Parts: sequence; structure tokens; C-alpha cells
Amino acid sequence: MKYIKYEDAGISAKTGNKRPAFDELLQDIKDKKCNTIVALKLDRLTRSVADWEKILTFLEENYAFLIVLMMISILLMLMVR
Repeated sequence: MKYIKYEDAGISAKTGNKRPAFDELLQDIKDKKCNTIVALKLDRLTRSVADWEKILTFLEENYAFLIVLMMISILLMLMVR
């Protein structure tokens, strides 16, 4: 399995910030170079509900997926209890 790390170091995920690596990731999804975004936490991807909706719509339109690791960890901890 191959993966590419897209990182906008020091740039907040809030609306309005230019995020070149994130833009490159979205273009690579459009170009079918990748089909899954893996994020540690949701707020690393976006801090805006409106942006979140746009990202989900974009992923659906491009047959791509999102994995949020912190959510998986929390769900696993709840299942173990």
C-alpha cells in the first residue's frame, strides 16, 4: 500500500486559510491518484461545519473516503468497556 503525506505545517484548518497541500490532496482525489483521506482528528481537516459539508460532498462526488483515527480509537475504547 502506498501513501502520500499532505501537510500544511503551521497553517490552521479554519475557513479562509490557503492550504496548498490540502488543495493538492483534493486535486489528487479528482485525478484518481488517491481515494482516501486519513486524518488524526477531525479538526486537523477542518474547523468549520460548512467546510465539513463541502468536504463530505466532494468525497461523495469523487467516490473517495475519510478515515478519522481519533474517532476509531474512541469507538474501540467504548466497545471494550
